[in-house]
Amino acid sequence: MSGEIIWILDKRDVHDNIRKNDPKSKCRNGGIYAGGQCHCIHPHTGKTCEEFACGIEEYPFALTPCFYGELLVHGISVGRRYDPLSLIFSKPCICDEGWKGDLCEYHLTDRCGNRGEWKDNKCECIGSFFGDECQFTSRCDNGIIKHGRCICNKHFEGDYCERIICYHGYPNIKNMSMSCICPAKYKGLHCDQCSQIKYRFVIMTGAVTFLVIIAVSMCAFHIWHQRRKNPEEEAVRMQALSERTQMLADAALHPHEA
Repeated sequence: MSGEIIWILDKRDVHDNIRKNDPKSKCRNGGIYAGGQCHCIHPHTGKTCEEFACGIEEYPFALTPCFYGELLVHGISVGRRYDPLSLIFSKPCICDEGWKGDLCEYHLTDRCGNRGEWKDNKCECIGSFFGDECQFTSRCDNGIIKHGRCICNKHFEGDYCERIICYHGYPNIKNMSMSCICPAKYKGLHCDQCSQIKYRFVIMTGAVTFLVIIAVSMCAFHIWHQRRKNPEEEAVRMQALSERTQMLADAALHPHEA
C-alpha cells in the first residue's frame, strides 16, 4: 500500500514538472500561449499576463499580444500583489500624478473638461459650470441654453457665447468685446463687409491723377518736338516776344513820351 502511495506522489511530481516546463502554462489570467508568446485579455498584460495595463485609455477586449514595456502607461502595475482587501495594493495600478481610475485611464484635467479641478474623487467646477464633468453651464450671453449647453447665436463663440467673431479684425476690449475693430478695407459689426465706396474713390482718384500726368507729359513732348522741328519760326517768335517786352518796359519808364 505504501508503495502505491509513493508511486502516485512520484507521478504527480512528474506531471508538475512537465506543467512547469510547458510554456503554455506560463500565461496567467486567461492568457493564451501562441507564436512563442502570451496573448493576454484586457486589462492584463506582461510576459505572463500577470501585470495590469495601467493607463491604456482605449483597449479592445480581445486577445492582444503583450509586449511588456512597449505599451503607453500612466502608472505602475502591482501585478500579483493586487488584493481588493489590501490596504496598500487594493487597486491594480499605482497611478502617475494627474491620472486617476483603477487602470489610470482618466486624466484629471481632461476629466473636468478644463472647467474645473479634480478633488476628492470629483470635479469642483468653476464659474457657471456644473455636472459630474463640469459639462453643463447656467450662463449664456449671446445664445440660448439647450440641455445644459450654450448654443451661440451667429457670429459669437465661447463657452458662454461671450466672444464676438471678427472675421477680418479683432474684438474691441473697451466695450467688453461686443464690437470689432476693422482694418481699412473692411467694415461692419463683424468686419465681414468690404469698404467698397472708400476704395472706389481711391481707385478713381488714382486713375484720374495718372491720366493727367500722361496728358501733361504728352503736351510737353509735343511742344519740345515742335521746337526742334521749326527752329527758325521759334527764333522769330522769341525775337518778337523780346521786342514786345522791351516796348512795354520803355513805356513804363517814360510814360510822358508815350
